[in-house]
Amino acid sequence: MRPLAMPDADLPDVLDPPRKPPSPPVGGLQRLAPIFPEMALAVTSTLAVQRQGGTVCWFTGTMPVFTHAASDEASFRMFVAQLCAQGTCSQAQIIRAFGVAKISLVRWVAQYRAEGAASFFRGRKPARRGDGPVLTAVVVSQAEDMLRDGRRTMEVATALGLKYDTLQKAIRRGTIRKPEKGG
Repeated sequence: MRPLAMPDADLPDVLDPPRKPPSPPVGGLQRLAPIFPEMALAVTSTLAVQRQGGTVCWFTGTMPVFTHAASDEASFRMFVAQLCAQGTCSQAQIIRAFGVAKISLVRWVAQYRAEGAASFFRGRKPARRGDGPVLTAVVVSQAEDMLRDGRRTMEVATALGLKYDTLQKAIRRGTIRKPEKGG
C-alpha cells in the first residue's frame, strides 16, 4: 500500500510571509446599526434591555448577553457595575436609563472592582452587637434611685458605666423614670 500523496502546494509554509489582513472599509471601522428587539430600552447604541414578564434580558444588538429575574436586584446591581467597570457604558448612561442614584452606582462599581461579582450575592454582614443589654433590671433600679437622690444624668451614667446617650434614651422612652423637677 502506498502512502497518500499530498502535493506540496496545498500545505502552508511556515516560512511564507504572513498574509496581509483585509483593508477596513472606507471611513474607518464598520459601525453597528442599533438593531434591538421590539420594546427594548436602548441604554447605549449597542446595548439594550427588555423586561418580559418576570425576566429582564440584556441585549447587544439582537443577541441576549445576560438574563435575570426582574426582582433580582443583586444581579441588576452586579451587571450594571460590570458594564461600567468594563467601559461598555458610562455611569451617566445607566443613571439616565434606570434612574438609579449616582452614589449607589459609584458604590456598586467600586464594590465590583474591589471584590468582584460574587460580592453582590453574599448575605449582608450581621449588625454589630455588644455584649448584651446594659440596662438590666438591677441597673434600671440603681439609676432610678440615684436620679431620685438628685444626682445629674451624667453622674449616674458614669457611676453605672453607661453611655450618657443610652441613659438619656432610656429616660425618654420611659424605661428609667426620672423624677419631675420643681415638684
